[in-house]
Amino acid sequence: ALTRARLRLVVDERGEFLGVVTDRDLCESRLMMRVAAGEHRDQILVRDLMCHRRDLSAFEYEELAEASVRDVLDALHDSGCRHCLVVDSGTHSIRGLIAASDIARRLRMEVEFDSRPTFSAIFAALHHVPVG
Repeated sequence: ALTRARLRLVVDERGEFLGVVTDRDLCESRLMMRVAAGEHRDQILVRDLMCHRRDLSAFEYEELAEASVRDVLDALHDSGCRHCLVVDSGTHSIRGLIAASDIARRLRMEVEFDSRPTFSAIFAALHHVPVG
């Protein structure tokens, strides 16, 4: 079936949640940056490009009821990911996932995150120099 999902959950062979990957994570420019840095394209794995579970911000399900949209967007921005988990510590489960793009679409607003890599960012990555 054809799907238009921009985000996929990444799980291991046991079904354990590892992280999320988006169409942006898999874009050609990100792959080319890694190839330019010396990696072989056919050896780049999803886990090399995804946002790992440990790097995702998380809201406790109970906290989320008291959080503002700004709180959620700030948490996403601070984490560097465009998504955050909703977790339930009581049941040790993931209750959901919030995407900045969904918030932006529903509120008809722009949400600024790091955009596609610029030439200077690619150059800096290749030559190990700070971008500035």
